[in-house]
Amino acid sequence: MKYTMIAAALAGAVMAGGLAAPAMADEGPEPAPAVSAQEITEAMQQVCEVVPMDHDQCLNYVDVYGGLVITLIEQDLSPQEIAAALGLRS
Repeated sequence: MKYTMIAAALAGAVMAGGLAAPAMADEGPEPAPAVSAQEITEAMQQVCEVVPMDHDQCLNYVDVYGGLVITLIEQDLSPQEIAAALGLRS
């Protein structure tokens, strides 16, 4: 349960902060700004400042799963779908 919340918080914070994968030109009048994987990783690390768990454990989670989370965000999955893809849904 704790890891489900963390995965959803990480993905949700990144996506809500405008750091989701860039939108396609035909999806709307203004595509989301392109961001680097490093910027997304930094945003996930910032989430570790506020989630209710050990800070070092959270940073380790970002190190281990951050690349996969970025790949799933690029596939336009929701935070809940990302948590499920990581096997963290209870």
